[in-house]
Amino acid sequence: MSIDIWFEKEIKDLIKIVASTNTTKDVELLFERILTPREINDMARRLKILEMLNAGYSYSMIQQEVKVSSTIIARLSNHIGYGFRRNPSRNTRKNIDNIKDVIINYSKSHKVKYKGIPGIIPISKR
Repeated sequence: MSIDIWFEKEIKDLIKIVASTNTTKDVELLFERILTPREINDMARRLKILEMLNAGYSYSMIQQEVKVSSTIIARLSNHIGYGFRRNPSRNTRKNIDNIKDVIINYSKSHKVKYKGIPGIIPISKR
């Protein structure tokens, strides 16, 4: 039986390493060493989904383009503060040119916690 354990210190260390890289080549080398090609591609797909959400594309259009489930789209949409948009014309968010600004500005106002799997007590709290 496998239990997922969140390595909170290592997550913070990883974020510091990525933030301290000076060039895109450094980030590329880091990704190649610690991620599989599939994980890199999945991250890129998620970024594309966020960009399409920001541009106002519907979930069905995103599904056709990126080949992901509506659940993933809804989860990402909710994480950056869009929530579920039943009617795109009622969307009150502005179309922001740089998706990085959307992600960072939302992240500053909403603290993300690494929750792990429900029902499993993290080692630090045992």
